[in-house]
Amino acid sequence: MSKDSQNFYETSHLWNKDIDYHNLYINSVFIFVAVIMGTSDAQDTAQVRGGWRNLERGQSLVEVSIGFVILVIIVSGLLDLGRAYFIHIALEDGAGEAALYLSINPGCRTAADGDDCADPNNAEYRALNAGGAQVDWPAATINIERPDPYGVGDPVSVSITYPFHLISPFVPRFAGINPIYLGVNASQVIIGE
Repeated sequence: MSKDSQNFYETSHLWNKDIDYHNLYINSVFIFVAVIMGTSDAQDTAQVRGGWRNLERGQSLVEVSIGFVILVIIVSGLLDLGRAYFIHIALEDGAGEAALYLSINPGCRTAADGDDCADPNNAEYRALNAGGAQVDWPAATINIERPDPYGVGDPVSVSITYPFHLISPFVPRFAGINPIYLGVNASQVIIGE
């Protein structure tokens, strides 16, 4: 093989389709960065390449950290939503039980309504004990309404308002709402006196 044909062979393989031109481009970028930074030997270029890999690892760490923060916000929001739903159901149970008891015994709203209305024979006691132990019942406001005088066919209603405190630190900080007031209402018709 002549010297000219060998030089042609050595230079023509650069345009071979099997060469990964992306890696060739990346390597030339690293060499360019090394020249700009004032390094010119192969060892410094390799250190620059390792630095880029470390930066890529750092980028992955930042992405995972941001994703983790977003995941924690979503999970804590879901926990608050689940707690709010559970407490709302407990409040509905308590208001429904109190209204049902009041429709049968309309004279016993609270224990202060007479000797026959001592606990557990009043609507307020029924509301406080039907809803579950996870509700902070002393914080709840219970309003029991019935007409005075009352009779069969008259409506009675029980409404409960409860301050629900969020455990997630994000929503109160951004929205400025803590506690959220949950309210329920239950109505019945008096069927006994």
